[in-house]
Amino acid sequence: GADWVELDVHATKDGVLVVTHDVEFSHCTDVGDATIHPEFASKLTTKHAPCKDGEEDELTGYWVSDFTLEEAKRLTVLIQHGRMSFTGATSALGTSNLDNP
Repeated sequence: GADWVELDVHATKDGVLVVTHDVEFSHCTDVGDATIHPEFASKLTTKHAPCKDGEEDELTGYWVSDFTLEEAKRLTVLIQHGRMSFTGATSALGTSNLDNP
């Protein structure tokens, strides 16, 4: 087992704290699939992030801070291990109370 776990916490649009490594949802959810979530197309936005050299990067994505908790709960989490998807994750997590965080 693990001796400790580092959790990344971010706030949703409605101020609810959620545990997620990424501040941008498209890497870890199905938010970018317009056939599944056409209602979120307008949430694709560009943000400016400061760089070490004093410049700014423009980053486009679906940001945690632009979603309410109820909206975020409608997304499907993409669980991956390295470069390969872990297809057994859903059944392995089935004993967890994922529908009622």
